[in-house]
Amino acid sequence: MASTLLGVNHQRAALPGTIDQQAASINPQIRADVGLGRGLQKVAAGAALALERNRIKEQKTVDSAYLSEATKNFDVKMGEEYNRLLSETDPTAPGFVEGLNRYAESLREDVLGLPEMGPEGGMLPSAEIQTRGSDRLNRSIGNWVGRAQDHARVAVTNKAIDNAKQMINRKGVAVVNDPDSLAGYLDQLMEEMGDFDGLGKRNLDNMTRTGQASLVKNAVRGFVRTRKLDQAEQLLDDPAYKDMLTPEVTTSLRNSIKSEKATLRQENSGTVKRIQTNTIARAMRGEPYDDSVFDQVAQLGGAEQAGIFEDAVVRATHVYGFVENLKTMAPREAEQALRDAKPQSNNPLYVAGDTFADDAADWEQARDQYYRAANDFQRDPVASILKNVDARVERDRYASGIDGADESNAESEFGDKLDYIIEEQSNRGVEGDEIRLLTNGQAGAEVDGFNKLDPAEKWDYLVERQEIYGDKFEYYMRDLDRSGLPKGAGVAARLMGTARNDVGRRVMSGLFNERRKDLTPKDKYFKAAVEKAIAPYYIDAELQTNMRDAIIGHYVHDTQLAGDNSGDFDGDDAKEDRLTRAIQEVTGGAVEFNDQVIIPPLPGMSESDFEDAMELLTNEDLAGAMLTTGDFDVDYLHDGDAQLVSIGDGEYAIMLNGAPVMNSDMTDVFTLNLKDIWSDLLSRKESGWFD
Repeated sequence: MASTLLGVNHQRAALPGTIDQQAASINPQIRADVGLGRGLQKVAAGAALALERNRIKEQKTVDSAYLSEATKNFDVKMGEEYNRLLSETDPTAPGFVEGLNRYAESLREDVLGLPEMGPEGGMLPSAEIQTRGSDRLNRSIGNWVGRAQDHARVAVTNKAIDNAKQMINRKGVAVVNDPDSLAGYLDQLMEEMGDFDGLGKRNLDNMTRTGQASLVKNAVRGFVRTRKLDQAEQLLDDPAYKDMLTPEVTTSLRNSIKSEKATLRQENSGTVKRIQTNTIARAMRGEPYDDSVFDQVAQLGGAEQAGIFEDAVVRATHVYGFVENLKTMAPREAEQALRDAKPQSNNPLYVAGDTFADDAADWEQARDQYYRAANDFQRDPVASILKNVDARVERDRYASGIDGADESNAESEFGDKLDYIIEEQSNRGVEGDEIRLLTNGQAGAEVDGFNKLDPAEKWDYLVERQEIYGDKFEYYMRDLDRSGLPKGAGVAARLMGTARNDVGRRVMSGLFNERRKDLTPKDKYFKAAVEKAIAPYYIDAELQTNMRDAIIGHYVHDTQLAGDNSGDFDGDDAKEDRLTRAIQEVTGGAVEFNDQVIIPPLPGMSESDFEDAMELLTNEDLAGAMLTTGDFDVDYLHDGDAQLVSIGDGEYAIMLNGAPVMNSDMTDVFTLNLKDIWSDLLSRKESGWFD
């Protein structure tokens, strides 16, 4: 037979003799070839063995990678399911683990199923991985079940402790005195939850100890939280409870008590400071304060601090009274009073222990307060007074026991405030037209609000203010005049509530008419007629302007009402009648008294009425009127020797022999304000007083 080895053909022949003889007779080259073939066979066998080993190793690698990936996917899905069950089910419930097991079994076949083809045609995992994978999944399932049991154990423990905390909140420290009650409660809790895998019973003793310790710990924390620090320390020091807590917990609780004490001291100090500051400030302003503040300070800061505080309040009250007294004096008098009260060794008041003998700082504070008040008063008198007006009204109400919440009392308080503002200005030498009711800012805001209204609303706005301010409306209107109230509006407003209320409405309507400029005649005759009705009777330039604008407003109203939009004044009788009516209704008409034509204090008054009223005038009404030779006598007016000259609304200067009568210190012209005393004159007439 012919065989091929390594691609070489050999012919085998029959040879005589023994095999050895035959072999010896074979060509040596052939013998060498035979030996080589046997070696190659060994090499081939070794290579095959190596290939098999590599295949097995590769199979293991593929199987391991596949199993690792499968297990990883399994754990991811199990984790998702675990979290879902945890969000829906109590982990202590038996159904929790059962649901976890069911889900694991449903995943097993999907996770361990063999693929039909390896990656890119490579090696497939072997069937053995299903057995190995199943074991690994079993271990993973066991881990998840164990985690569920741990979770349940924690939940059971936490629930027991939470209930223990609720018990301490409900029953207080008394629960700590009855460990058997706590144990019975926890036992009942275990029964209600079910003996999950024996967990409740196995851990009952441990949980009882934990619950008792938790009760003590939370009782101490509750005392700390409610600032009952003495009770917290007593509980920690009680032998019945102190051994229930670990040294670390005990130290932590004592530190919390110490920290809370420090916080409480700091807060008490702040509270005392606030009480002292507010009370002294109220005393310094003359406001009432509650005497219980001294007990509060004694409780929070001690009796010594309370005594110092009470003394400071007394001194603050003293400073307030002294400053208030200074504010009623003329500046020079106040300066002298300050000098007299200054604590110094050569001051007899100081040596006698009077005024500010106890503390020079009080005198300095009084001095500074007075100068600050004086400067504030010069800048804006009403603003300065308003700093104390609420305190004064509150003090009066406090003293009389009036409830300030009542509406009528609120109106009364407002009137009291206005009276106080006027009184304080009078005390400081402000009189007559200079007295104000509003601060500069308040008056400006009122004028701004007035200017933004529609023309039809302006009258109602001022009517409303007249109702609020009552008999002090005159002061209010003067404040608005100073802050830029449109000229003429004040004249109209002063007619409110009188028989000539409609005249005021007509003036206001024309004054703020959008076409006022177009409807006001530019003719010289018109202007001359208005001036003739005003200039001889009103010396004050500002009053002349107000009266002029009021007459024009009245004329514009009637002109538009008549449908006359020409804006001309050409001698037409109807237009002249409208102007005559405007002058007569706004000024009220002139009267003659002692050969001098004047405007009476009340518009529309007849000459005889005015003369009758003037007969009732007495020297008391003329107090302060002086001549260079002595007091002015009312008989000069009654006998016709003296004349009146209009210098304001219802205000008159008195002229005698061509010279004005002066005031008491001869520094200014004496002003006779008939408008202020007119009601008194009329009451004298009605009572027959002059007969």
